[in-house]
Amino acid sequence: MAWSLPGCKSGPDRRGDRMVERGPAPAYAEAAARFNEVAAAYDHLWTPVALRVRYRDASSGKMAEDLLDGHFQAIAPDRVALRIDKLSETYAYLGCDSDRYWWIDVKAGSAIVGTHAKATPAALADFDIPVHPLDLIALLGIVPVDPTGYGATRWSTDGRSLGILTRARFGNRLLWVDPKTYEPNAVEITDENGRTTLRSTITRPERIPIDGDRDSRARIATQYDVKFNDSDFALGVRLQGPENRRERMRPAAFNMDTVLRTYRVKDIIDVDASNP
Repeated sequence: MAWSLPGCKSGPDRRGDRMVERGPAPAYAEAAARFNEVAAAYDHLWTPVALRVRYRDASSGKMAEDLLDGHFQAIAPDRVALRIDKLSETYAYLGCDSDRYWWIDVKAGSAIVGTHAKATPAALADFDIPVHPLDLIALLGIVPVDPTGYGATRWSTDGRSLGILTRARFGNRLLWVDPKTYEPNAVEITDENGRTTLRSTITRPERIPIDGDRDSRARIATQYDVKFNDSDFALGVRLQGPENRRERMRPAAFNMDTVLRTYRVKDIIDVDASNP
């Protein structure tokens, strides 16, 4: 696979904006409930996507860029299906269900698979998986937070964004939202030591139809710029015509066995078996 993972600050980047004085941040339960109302508009997301991938080429040592397209489906909080195309041919497929994840190199007829329970950042990096599917859906700011679980809130350094801190798979997830609308504008994922490992900047909100209702006033961001800490790898995702529509969801897209058969995968690498 061509992408390698050999890469952040507090709050969204708003250089030049004036500071906003704030009082105490809203209570976590209140903030979580407000954000979850917004996230409900994204719970069955279906959209074509355009991808811009920057990475350091392993053979030349130089920075390279791929412009790709594809299709993204997600059912929050844990089902993801991202088909990646290049020159009208399917290049790769990244997905997961509630238990398992998979990264398919369609051209090579190979796949890397594993379970969420045994996934570790080191194992994923060892197998050149660019991003775990659950991290991808979290970085899009479309996953609801647990209003009754561990959490905290705080203002960004410029006072313009509200941070909602929750547990993540390997550390914490810090979700930055607009304090008026509770629409997300950035997400940071940290490791168990509190170091930011992934960060997405979320921009360009547009109206999103819900179950065919194009008069819905709900909005979703359409541009996501993801950076990986201590890495040259960067990912840009542009949603093109997103909809939140249950009837468009195809259960087969989230079924690993079905997807492996569809793409005629012959070589399967089990990450769990390789990292007992």
